[in-house]
Amino acid sequence: MHRFVAALLLAVVSFASQSHAQRDNLAYLDELVQLSMQNWKVPGTALVLVHNDQVVWVKGYGQRSTDDKLPVTSATVFPLASCSKSFTSAAIAQLVHEGKLHWDDRVTKHLPNFRLHDPKATELVTIRDLLSHRTGVGGHDLLWYRAPWQPAESIRRLAHLPASGTFRGSFYYQSVMYMALGEIIAKHHDKHWAGYVREHILAPLGMEQTFLTYSEGQKQPDAAVAYRRSAKGTIEAIPWYTQEQPNAAGSVCISANDLGRWLRFQITGRSATKRILPMEIIAEMHRPHTVIPLEGFSRILNPDSVQLSYAQAWIVQDYRGIKLVQHGGLIDGFRVHLTMLPDLKIGLGILTNLHDTRMPLALSNLVIDYVLKFPPKDWNAYYGAVVREDEKAKEEAAMRLERERDPNSKPSVALNQFAGEYEHPAYGTCRIVASGSQLRCDWSSFKVTLEHISGDRFLARNLYLNDPLVEFSIGEKKVKGLRFLDMDFARK
Repeated sequence: MHRFVAALLLAVVSFASQSHAQRDNLAYLDELVQLSMQNWKVPGTALVLVHNDQVVWVKGYGQRSTDDKLPVTSATVFPLASCSKSFTSAAIAQLVHEGKLHWDDRVTKHLPNFRLHDPKATELVTIRDLLSHRTGVGGHDLLWYRAPWQPAESIRRLAHLPASGTFRGSFYYQSVMYMALGEIIAKHHDKHWAGYVREHILAPLGMEQTFLTYSEGQKQPDAAVAYRRSAKGTIEAIPWYTQEQPNAAGSVCISANDLGRWLRFQITGRSATKRILPMEIIAEMHRPHTVIPLEGFSRILNPDSVQLSYAQAWIVQDYRGIKLVQHGGLIDGFRVHLTMLPDLKIGLGILTNLHDTRMPLALSNLVIDYVLKFPPKDWNAYYGAVVREDEKAKEEAAMRLERERDPNSKPSVALNQFAGEYEHPAYGTCRIVASGSQLRCDWSSFKVTLEHISGDRFLARNLYLNDPLVEFSIGEKKVKGLRFLDMDFARK
């Protein structure tokens, strides 16, 4: 990524020339937001800024619906996606505070049927391990994302996933573990995780514009429309992610008004009128537990940090010499970012309705630099260059694959011999269907036509699967299995 760094210097110097008198005006936040929205072509944004126990700024920008010209307001509802995990962490913290469980309780004490692939890890794994992503189990997001099975089934399948790293010695972001935490919380309320969160978190904090399923959030009259950038570069509306059931790993939907209440609680442990949790419990949620290697893309996204760690639903790092606690969220058509500076009692939330944009992170850094009067950097330019470099790498990978496409190459066997069912103990059944001169891959909720590349290699072109390869293994002129999503499926 060094190729773009030098090119940024001129932009950064120019950006830094803004006067300090201008930066003393909090209303300049408007210009920062509008500049970022224009740069990233984001339809709508909401920004909330908290200091101590006060919401000092909450405002909507742009449009929640471009077709209907409806504005984003402080009441517009957005999905929080992975930032929902902080609600699950807070629910666990309340149960710890009440003595109903402990951070280091073994998971099997509360979920006797919980299993990891390694029996020793199953015996030892604790609530703290699940909260801090240190089980050694890789991400495997497709075991929940767009999956047609129930959350309990996603949790059951963990037992069939060999560890990707060492238990308590490696970091792998793992959402299904938070779904398991939701099952632990469910044992303490007759309406399960959602009931507990509503009664013990939302109600005491006065969060009346927060919803615990995507279906409920989308139905709100002020809900934002989801948008994605098309292959042609245009901004197009897409459906909200469909999920009827509450999900402890990622189904909270919220307005900027309520996000201010949530950040105030995370900073002070209080609602507007009373204490909810003691600060030592809040501090435990924000304490580093698992080292995140600051290398590769993590290093690129955090150029002003020297350490990253995962706490309990929060990432903890240094930023230009101060402690920063943050987390991002991404789901179909939306990206959000929450940032806190605990020592300064500052909280910042950014909600956007454009898929996979880096604007929330760029704007978060811009606002922090502005509020703390740090020498400013043009983070829009920096992350814009990162995105362009990443897109270039993806284009080059696609071009390499196209060069491998051989129209004269034939599969080892007739297409109808590929048809059948293939099994993986965690990923389940992958069905290959032959129809005339084409094959189709049916797995989970996906049905994807396969494009022949060469030999026994096919491309499953699908936006949500990121266009994976399907590679069949042949032995004795028979199809023995296939490799798909980096998993080996055996033919039934």
